[in-house]
Amino acid sequence: PRQVRLDLITPLKLKSRGTLIQPDTLSGRELLIALARRVEACASVMETLPLTPEPDQWFEHAETLIERAELAWLDTHHYSNRQHEALKLGGLTGRLWLGGPVLERIWPWLWLGQWLHLGSSTTIGLGRYVVRAIADHKTPRSSSTRHAPVVKNRVSRRVA
Repeated sequence: PRQVRLDLITPLKLKSRGTLIQPDTLSGRELLIALARRVEACASVMETLPLTPEPDQWFEHAETLIERAELAWLDTHHYSNRQHEALKLGGLTGRLWLGGPVLERIWPWLWLGQWLHLGSSTTIGLGRYVVRAIADHKTPRSSSTRHAPVVKNRVSRRVA
């Protein structure tokens, strides 16, 4: 797709140079770094996962990846049975609209990341997201126009 919306389902906790990334400081490059790290970490134990592209291909035009962001910070808690205490967690929540020339190159890994998650604490469920393709502006927006042929075909099959 030319443009996608990335919905953060659980908080996304990312760090850059030891500092937590806040809603107003997330960049396309940091998002790509998190995605590349996660895919490479999972690929090291699961041989069937594709390796990420070379860094120069991966990060070229990274600054154009995030076209729009509606992000907030959410603090949550997690109880650790091992440590016998509640741990404070937090991360970014909201939506990102992604596009630009880099989207086509990273699409397979971005799609796969929905099951791998991103950032810190993925093993307890943080960093889960869903990617949704955004319809091209040239396609009709009316739901009745898009769905009419499908309904008509169903009816004709039942009659026949």
